Amino acid sequence: MKKNAIIAAICFILLAGCAATPQTGEVYIKTAKAAVSDLQSTIEISGALTPNETVTLSAKLSGIVSNVSGEVGDSVAQGDTLVLIDTHELEAQLKQAQASYDSAVSKVAIDKENVSAAKTALSTSRDSVTDQIASAKTNLDAAKKALDAQIELNNIQPAQLQLQIDNAKRTLDRTKLMFELGDASQTDVDNAQSMYDSADLAKRSSLPSLETALVAAQSKYDAALIQYNQATGSSAKSQISAAQSKLDVSQTQLQVSAGASLEVAKAAVDVISAQIANAKVISSISGVIINRNIHTGELATTGTPLITVADINKLKLKGTVSQEALPYLRAGQQVAVQADIYPGKTFTGVLSLIGPMSVSAGTYFPVEITIDNANKDLAAGLSAHASVEISSGSAMTVPSAAVIVDNGTSYVFVVDSENVAHKTEIVTGISNGDMIQVLRGVEEGQTVACSETSTLTDNQPIKVQE
Repeated sequence: MKKNAIIAAICFILLAGCAATPQTGEVYIKTAKAAVSDLQSTIEISGALTPNETVTLSAKLSGIVSNVSGEVGDSVAQGDTLVLIDTHELEAQLKQAQASYDSAVSKVAIDKENVSAAKTALSTSRDSVTDQIASAKTNLDAAKKALDAQIELNNIQPAQLQLQIDNAKRTLDRTKLMFELGDASQTDVDNAQSMYDSADLAKRSSLPSLETALVAAQSKYDAALIQYNQATGSSAKSQISAAQSKLDVSQTQLQVSAGASLEVAKAAVDVISAQIANAKVISSISGVIINRNIHTGELATTGTPLITVADINKLKLKGTVSQEALPYLRAGQQVAVQADIYPGKTFTGVLSLIGPMSVSAGTYFPVEITIDNANKDLAAGLSAHASVEISSGSAMTVPSAAVIVDNGTSYVFVVDSENVAHKTEIVTGISNGDMIQVLRGVEEGQTVACSETSTLTDNQPIKVQE
């Protein structure tokens, strides 16, 4: 700072001397060296204090206002109902819609029960038919085995009986011959005759029984076959088909009742419920009522602004800063703020926003400073200004008097060792009024003209004022 002040003082003295130099036709200028220094500067931001957030509450439902809570200046909390619109007619409509919906729900429940019963009936029919087929098949198989066994018996038993007769006949003939030879008694002959007669009688009596048994087995098989055909025939299929049709009808009815009908009834309830909910105009923030445009008994229409609430627990000072200052600002930086009606009193603010895009001017960026106002020391709308102290750090600087701005472009005249002034374009940074930061264009130790700069031309010889 001392170095900058000394350079500024020298430039001021030289300028004063230059002003007294007589016009001799030669250009006498004062010069200074570009030097690296720590440039301290202050950015001033002015404007009006605005609420941290302002919301205008509007009606979402048209109707007569039944109640308004709060006057201008009253504090409200987030979620408070500030305006209430009459809903008697809507509530009656809601009861009707709810009744229709409840009826639709009941219809769905009944249709679900019908579907469940139809599924059970179909399952029962299928099980019954399956059991009947299985039973008929068992009976058919048993009858077939019995018939086959009887057929086999009818084929085998007569031959066996005939063999017994033949054996008894040979025994009888042999016994008679032995009787004639005196080797057998009459009793032996009688016994052999009795055995032959018994064998013959057995054959003659068994043949009708075998035929009868075969007919009976065949009849039983035929009856079992008829029963099996019935169990697997069209009648059983018709029974299952009828149960399936009943299930299909029940499911269709359920789809209708649980589909569009129920959705329409539910939608009617939801729409009216939403309208009733919209009858409450609720504050979305905590703050103070700053405007009220509605009274009890008046008609509120959809979209009409009713009440404005502002959050003044924090206030904001909005302004702009030049692009040169952006590298030295950071969000969260503390800032001294003064309200114009409280001279000498300083409030602490925080740099809460640095705009990512310049305003229409192109080289200025919006900033916001937030001031804690929980104690309500400040009022929204007061004019105020803030001072942001910044430092360039080690930076190239030249006297502000050396810089010429032409159509938005900055220049200096660099004086070479032959005392010739060269117009040189530079890029400037921050300034404290006396000195200005040079980001690009000159190097440390170069000599720059810092007087008569408005009359100099490029490559003009000059004399350095001692």
